[in-house]
Amino acid sequence: LVPRPRLIDRLDAGLRLGHRLTLVSAPAGYGKTSLLIDWAATVEFPICWYALDPLDKNVHRFIVHFISSIQQQFSEFGNNSSAVLHSMGQSELNLDHLVSTIVNEIYEHVSEHFAIILDDYHLIEAGEEVNYFINRFGQEMDENCHLVIASRSLLRLPDLPIMVGRSQVMGLGFEELVFSPQEIQALLKRNYNQQVSDMEAGSLARETEGWITGLLLSAETMWKGMADRVRVARVSGVNIYDYLAQQVLDQQHTQVREFLLRTSLLEEFNAQLCQTVFGQPPIGTSWFKLINTVLHHNLFVQPVENGGTWLRYHHLFRDFLQEQLSKEQPREEERLLRKLVDVYSEREEWEKAYSICQRLDDDEVTINLVEQAFTPMARAGLVMILDNWYDALPANALKSRPFLTALFGSIALDLGEADKALIHLNSAESALQSRDESLQLARTLTWKANAYLYLGDYQIALKVVNQALDLAKSKATPHIAHAEALRVKGVLLRRLGQINSAITWLTQSLYEYRAMEDDVNAAIVQESLGMVYMNIGQHSNAINFYQNSLELWREMKNFTRQANLLNNMGVSYHLSGDLIKAKNCLDEALDRAKQGGLVQTEAFTLASLGDLYVDIGFLDAAREQ
Repeated sequence: LVPRPRLIDRLDAGLRLGHRLTLVSAPAGYGKTSLLIDWAATVEFPICWYALDPLDKNVHRFIVHFISSIQQQFSEFGNNSSAVLHSMGQSELNLDHLVSTIVNEIYEHVSEHFAIILDDYHLIEAGEEVNYFINRFGQEMDENCHLVIASRSLLRLPDLPIMVGRSQVMGLGFEELVFSPQEIQALLKRNYNQQVSDMEAGSLARETEGWITGLLLSAETMWKGMADRVRVARVSGVNIYDYLAQQVLDQQHTQVREFLLRTSLLEEFNAQLCQTVFGQPPIGTSWFKLINTVLHHNLFVQPVENGGTWLRYHHLFRDFLQEQLSKEQPREEERLLRKLVDVYSEREEWEKAYSICQRLDDDEVTINLVEQAFTPMARAGLVMILDNWYDALPANALKSRPFLTALFGSIALDLGEADKALIHLNSAESALQSRDESLQLARTLTWKANAYLYLGDYQIALKVVNQALDLAKSKATPHIAHAEALRVKGVLLRRLGQINSAITWLTQSLYEYRAMEDDVNAAIVQESLGMVYMNIGQHSNAINFYQNSLELWREMKNFTRQANLLNNMGVSYHLSGDLIKAKNCLDEALDRAKQGGLVQTEAFTLASLGDLYVDIGFLDAAREQ
C-alpha cells in the first residue's frame, strides 16, 4: 500500500461533515479496496467490513453476513437480529421489520461512531431486495453509523437523490482515484525500490490512465521502459489487463502456474480443499508449500479472515486465470468443475454448487443438483431460491423428471400459490401414472390434496388423499408418503367436523413419523392434534401436544411456529381456567410475533389477550388490545 493522504482527507472530511453515506465508485482496478483498507487503518473508530460476492444477491444470505460484519466488532450486537432473521423463512422476509430490528439493536449496544464498508457492491446491486434493504438502512440508521459503499458502477438506491439533496452523501469517483505521477513514483519507491523520473512516471500515468492494478500486475517486470511496452500493447489492440497479467503468469514455475490456474475455479480455498478437489499434489511439493509460495510472491491472493487458513484471489486476477484455463485446458476445466459440483454438494454448499453448474451449462447436472438440494434447502426455508432455480430449468429437460415438477408444486403451495401448485402437480401426476413409481405418485397426490385443502375444496381433497393412501399403504415399513397422507387426511377430517376420525388418522401419522425419527414432521402433527383436542374442549391433552411441539420450535429458533403455537396454548389455558399461564403464553406469543414481523399472528394474539382481559374484568386493557 502507498498512503494517499489527499483521498483519506476527503473521506475523513465527509464523516466530519455528517455525511451518512460515502460512495467510492470507479472501474475495476483503480484501488477502491486498497484505499479503504488504508483509511480503515488510520481512523480511530471501529470498521465493520463486508466483502461481497455474487452469491450475496440473495437477500437472506446478505443480511446474515451484514449482521455478522457488525457483530465481529461489537460482540453484544446481533443475537436478536439473527434470531428474527432465522425465524423468517425466505418467503416471509419482512425487510422493513428487519431493518428496524437491526437499527434498534445497534442503538442498544453500540454507542460509539463506527463505519460499515460494503466492498464490491456492483456484484450484487442487481438484487432489488438487497438494494431496498440498504436504502432503508441508510435512511433509518443512527448518526453514529456511517455507511461506505465501494462499487464499479453507480448506485441505484431509490432514495439516493433525496439523500444527496439533504447533503447526506459524499463520494469519490474515477477522476479522484486515478494514480497521479507522484503517487506512481511513491508506489515504485516504497514497494519495489525502483526510482523513475518525473517524465517516466508521467508517461506511465498517461498510458495506464492511472490504473493501479495494471501497475501492480507488472510488478515482476522491469519498470524501465514499461510505458513503451504498454503503449505498444494499446496500439496493437491488446487488452492492457490481459497483457500485464500474462507477464505475471508466464514468469511462474510450472507447478505454481498450474496451481494458479486450477485454484482460480475455487471461490475460496485452503490446503484441505485443494486435496479434496485436485487429489495428490505434484511430486516434490505439497498444497501447503504451493499456497505459501503464492502468498510469499504476493500473487494477488488474500486471506478470507484474520489469522485464517482460507484464501481467495483478487477477483480481477481470478477472472483472468479462469479465462486462461478455459483457453489452455478446456477438458481439464470441465473435469474440475464437475468435481467441484460434487464437493460442494457433499458439503451442502448448494448455492456454490449451483453457480458451478451454471458455468458447466449441463442441464442434466443442474437438475441432479436441484433434486439433491431440494429437501435440505426447503427445510432451511430457502424456498424462493429453489423456485427461481426451477423457473430457470428448460422445460424439455424436465420431462424425464416428473417428481421434480411435483416437488416444485409443493414449493408453490408453501408460497401460497395454490393454482400454480396444481398446474405442476397435475402435470407430474399424469407423467408418474405411466411409471411404476407408486410412492412418488402418492406424495404428488398428497400435495395435490393439500392444494385443494388450501382452496377450501374439502371433498375433492379427501378423494385425492384417499388415492394417495391406497398407493402408499402397501409398504412394510413407515414411509413419508404414507405418514404425510395420514396427516393431511386427519387435518381434512377436522375441517369436516369428524373429530374422532381426525384424531385416529393424526395419531397414526405421529406414530409413523416417530418411527422414522422425523422430529420436524412429528412436531407439525402434534400441533394439529393439539388443535383438535382444543376444539373439543380437552385442553390438558391439547396443551401436552402443544408443549412437545413447542420444545422443538424453540430449539430451532423458529419464531413463526412459536408465535402461532403459544397463541393456541394461551387460548387453551384461558378456556381451561388457568388465567396466569394463559397470560404468560400470550405475552410470549406477542413477543415472538413482533420479533418475527408476523403482523397477522400479532393481531390474533392481541385479540386473544383482549378476550382474556374481558373475562377478568379489565375492560380498558381489553379495549387497548
